Amino acid sequence: MSRARRPDRRRLRLPLAVGLLGLACSVVAAAGNMPHYVPAGVTAGQPAVWLATDGMRLAWADGTAVHVGGTGPGVPAAVVALSDTRDGVFAGGRLLVVGPGDGRVGVIEPGSASPRPESVDLEDLPDGPLAIGVMGDYLLVAGRDALAVYLMPPPSDHRMPAGVAGLEHHHAPHHAGHAEQAGYRLVARVPLPAPATAVDAGIGTAFVLVADGTSLVSVDLSDPSRPRAAAPVALPEPAADLALNGARLHLVGEQGLRVLRLIDGAVADFGTLDASVRGHAVEVTGRALRVAGQGGVSTFLDSSPLAAIHDVNVGNFFFDPADLSVAPGDTVRWTNTMGFHNVSSCSGQPAPNVCNGEVAAEPFRSGDPAFNPWTFEHTFTVVGVDPYHCETHSLTMRGTITVSAPAGPPPAVPDGSDGSAASARKLDAAGTTIEVDWDAVTCPDARDHQLVWGFGSQLPDTPGGIYGLSGAECAIGAPPYTWSLVPDPTSDPTRMLWWLLLATDAGTTEGSWGTDSAGSERNGPGAGGSSGQCGITAKDVTNACGL
Repeated sequence: MSRARRPDRRRLRLPLAVGLLGLACSVVAAAGNMPHYVPAGVTAGQPAVWLATDGMRLAWADGTAVHVGGTGPGVPAAVVALSDTRDGVFAGGRLLVVGPGDGRVGVIEPGSASPRPESVDLEDLPDGPLAIGVMGDYLLVAGRDALAVYLMPPPSDHRMPAGVAGLEHHHAPHHAGHAEQAGYRLVARVPLPAPATAVDAGIGTAFVLVADGTSLVSVDLSDPSRPRAAAPVALPEPAADLALNGARLHLVGEQGLRVLRLIDGAVADFGTLDASVRGHAVEVTGRALRVAGQGGVSTFLDSSPLAAIHDVNVGNFFFDPADLSVAPGDTVRWTNTMGFHNVSSCSGQPAPNVCNGEVAAEPFRSGDPAFNPWTFEHTFTVVGVDPYHCETHSLTMRGTITVSAPAGPPPAVPDGSDGSAASARKLDAAGTTIEVDWDAVTCPDARDHQLVWGFGSQLPDTPGGIYGLSGAECAIGAPPYTWSLVPDPTSDPTRMLWWLLLATDAGTTEGSWGTDSAGSERNGPGAGGSSGQCGITAKDVTNACGL
């Protein structure tokens, strides 16, 4: 990799955007507390039409069958011969699937000896094709002209703890609306401005992709019997599917992955497009993101060290999602939307309790079981596995939080002594679009890159000086990177533009800028000599490669 060098002043009058190319294998996060996903393996190798997961189970369809198994790599536990399914979703251990055309909905019980779909009768079903989602105990069905909300019956495996005195008078009332309900009861319908492509929901809010994925509609479901749809919001590019996790809405399509930041259920920031993650279906459980596409079901993990909040819906009689992958410092927020429940970490309770003798890595408890609504938050700090349960429904209602080790130090920074190269070439005559390429093999722990730039007049006059900056390209992915709308160097008296590729730790720390002609570390205008761009507030020059 060639060492980044300060440009020769005799070359500063080039009318084309050329100049300083510094390289650092890197990880980068866009400004703000946004996720940064890195590949973590492929669960299914064959093309996948859709996928569904509750964190513990994974289901996907390949056009001829529905595969149901665990979330890790390997052979699925069951294969159901079922062609032409269009969408699927887990709800309390059940897998609901929808077909094409008129969109018949079926239920698969993955734990049964022969998991065959049973047809579900839904009143006033929207015209197909359909997309389905869940919000706690409610099934959401979006179609050509409307979103329908149905109250689901309890899971078939729901049982009351035997011999637990004092629970009976609490247990009976929370079955209200469920105990005599054998099927799915229509609660409400709300018109949609255009045919739906996909739907997903969090706590009290649903989001629907409409108009071939070009627009997004939010639906207020704080009172599921009175849904209210907002005006559609145009998206930067079409999306095929969406997945909600806390205040982040993930959109995936042929052009890539985009993570939107939400405030009070409204889009506050469209984020940036990650072209390295593409597909036509997406699911998110904590820091784990899964995408279905022609290459199968791929898993990605959020490597950002910035703390995140993850939502779990407490329903009758399940946690959704049931399993979450988080990092130390992340907060899990449980919201009880239906029934009489609590959240309590396992402390060795023997079977038949769902804890089955397990002990959580750290204790947490929401308090005594209580009726909805309530919210409980816990920030996880200990690496390990944290099984938990509802004390009222200790035979069937279980979840797991897996806390993974924090991200390591910034990726290795090349010093150029190994002779590997970075390069750039024009993609148009004017040089307004440039392809930047570099060696991503020499420093294999690189996960992303950012590019910072300035004009010739912002270069320091002497070694050891500060490099002024005019902007940055954040989260540019793996090489090569196509830099569009390159600033015009003729706007500067020197008629020269320079740029650097830099490493970060996916949060606030940046890697080395390389050394100048005097052997000193180049420094930017930010804290500690960093760029101060893309949320960076510090620099770490200790982790090097090529030495």
